[in-house]
Amino acid sequence: EQELVENFIHRLREQIEDACQQLGYLNATLSALRFGGERFEFITRPEPSLRQVHGLIMDSQTVLGSRLCDSDFRQRHQQGWDLLFERLTAGPGEELVPELRELQDYRNYLRYDIRVHYPNGDRALLSQIKAKKSGGETTTPFYVAMAASFAQAYRLNQPRPSDTIRLALFDEAFGKMDTARTASALRFMVDSQLQVLLATPPDKAAGLLPHVDSVRTVVRKENHAFVIEIDKARMMQELEAVA
Repeated sequence: EQELVENFIHRLREQIEDACQQLGYLNATLSALRFGGERFEFITRPEPSLRQVHGLIMDSQTVLGSRLCDSDFRQRHQQGWDLLFERLTAGPGEELVPELRELQDYRNYLRYDIRVHYPNGDRALLSQIKAKKSGGETTTPFYVAMAASFAQAYRLNQPRPSDTIRLALFDEAFGKMDTARTASALRFMVDSQLQVLLATPPDKAAGLLPHVDSVRTVVRKENHAFVIEIDKARMMQELEAVA
């Protein structure tokens, strides 16, 4: 039981540290991007409901090489230790399965948010202002978070990235965002090494043209669909002539 608890603690600490490192990589990319003049930053803090266990897990780094129960480590984190030990050693018939699953997932130990940096130097948390902002202002962080999730899922920020397809698909993308925010969001996705596929109605396509590599139009006639390649350069010249 003691070995189980100690291995469990060290594994979770490594996972939480890795998650924070991943956010650090993403923040390094975000630091150079502006979305309508704003800059975004991922931040985390311990989940309040698991703060005692989180403190125990992260402090275990200080006693590597010795048994956690043989040091004053256990006394410093007695409440968290007792909670962890009780749930890990519960029998299969006891009603602690949901609580045990909560403890097993490293993501539950952190509470995530996005800090918005404004051009005038002010800062605010997205969780506090999202109800007061316009659609475009709240949609931008959504795409930032989505791109970050794709990057994490494809392990793009690992020291040795996986050879994955890196495909990110968005249907009717960027409908509520202005041109500047759209360009910044797409740049962030490209800088995150994602292969982005956007599906958008024809009336929204013109605003995306400068920020994509190729364009295809899907035409449906009766029960058949056809994919037509569009000459992007020619289409942009036609739009400039109309403007």
